[in-house]
Amino acid sequence: PGVRQHCYFLREVSDARDIRTRVLRNLALATLPGAPDHEKARLLHSVVVGGGPIGTEFLGELIDFKNQTIANHFPRLQPLVKV
Repeated sequence: PGVRQHCYFLREVSDARDIRTRVLRNLALATLPGAPDHEKARLLHSVVVGGGPIGTEFLGELIDFKNQTIANHFPRLQPLVKV
């Protein structure tokens, strides 16, 4: 229960766009003034399920995004991002 409501599948380009939109939206919400740390942690926590070629590649890209883009542009949030 809950998979359809809480997961994104990565089969089409539109799926990748949806994931990108969600990651960026969560990042923006976590930067709002007054956002509690527990809410920031919830917004910035991602789980990748699937160890095939697509899941592995996506995980690598997400980690690079965390270690490079977020670290450079949102250094205060970088420690809260969990993948």
